[in-house]
Amino acid sequence: MCVIRPCKSVALMFLAVLALGLLFGCGKRGAPMVPRTRDPLPIMDLKAVQRGGLVTLYFSLPAENMDGTPFRDLARVEVFRRTRLGPDEARDTSTLDKLLGKRADRAKLILSVNETELVQGKNLLGRSVRLVDSGEGFAAPEDWFGNVFEYFVFTHGRRWRKSPPSNLAKAMPLLGPKPPEQVATQAGDSVVKIAWRPQTLLTNGAPLTDSAYYNVYRVPNVGWRLEGPLNEELIAGCSYLDRDLVNDTEYRYAVTTVVVHGELFAESATSATVSATPADHVAPSAPFGLETVSGQGIVNLLWTADEAPDHLGYRVYRKKTGDESFMLLTPDLIIRTTYVDRAVFPNVEYTYCVTAVDNSSSVNESGPSNLVTARPR
Repeated sequence: MCVIRPCKSVALMFLAVLALGLLFGCGKRGAPMVPRTRDPLPIMDLKAVQRGGLVTLYFSLPAENMDGTPFRDLARVEVFRRTRLGPDEARDTSTLDKLLGKRADRAKLILSVNETELVQGKNLLGRSVRLVDSGEGFAAPEDWFGNVFEYFVFTHGRRWRKSPPSNLAKAMPLLGPKPPEQVATQAGDSVVKIAWRPQTLLTNGAPLTDSAYYNVYRVPNVGWRLEGPLNEELIAGCSYLDRDLVNDTEYRYAVTTVVVHGELFAESATSATVSATPADHVAPSAPFGLETVSGQGIVNLLWTADEAPDHLGYRVYRKKTGDESFMLLTPDLIIRTTYVDRAVFPNVEYTYCVTAVDNSSSVNESGPSNLVTARPR
């Protein structure tokens, strides 16, 4: 009898440990529970973006519940992060932790954000949410940089309603370079040139040993969502020309430094935002072939011009013999390439020229046409 009792004790302890493992370990990996129809729909557009050593999560709040009714009572959102381990690392988990349902790659709750904390314009823009994982809680940088993390999100409504998990989003934070410095812009006609100083340092101050590339982004006037870079391929130089812009419209830009590691890349935080307003300061071509035909108390003028798409009209100038400067005869622009000057005196010699004007905000005016003289009868 004395020999059997210890065996029973060991067996009872094993069963107790096994029960604890089932109790604590089935919460995230068991058969999924059928969601209640009044629970919010799952988030399906979760995206993880690695930039500047951080991981920024973007997603949209559900608009409906599972039964199709509007979702209007957001309580909070919860973000879970899981380290994606290789097969060798996964096997390192101890037997006791496995029995207790603990694994090194088990998802951990890293953010629980109440509705009131989703500040408009900072974390919430319409139904779009932005949350940042800065890697807090890691003992060493190597535990954060270079690891693949998987993220998923739950939406909570009032009265303990909870959505199914969102889609998985993956990111690998890498120790990246510093953002470009001395970013400047130069505006032209429908174009903006963005230039910057080359970056040579990592965020920790160490020299950048790999080749540096760059991305250029347009920064929205409202909110925080950066769209994809303007450049289709990484920029090896230190300038970019943004074309086909709308004149007299302000554009805002930011630039990032990118270091390529095989198929992965480390992108810096964005540079300081710079702005530029393209404008048309290019004068149209001057009219040519100006001719005059004098009559009784009148002078007829006709000319030729290459009219640009932004052509607006013409101005006619005149001066008498002996005058130093021309006088504008047409404060209101004329559209035709002809003009009749009736404010003349007989037997007085007049000199004429014509200019073209465009419809830009700068109201650019061409140089003068050829000069012609006339003496009305």
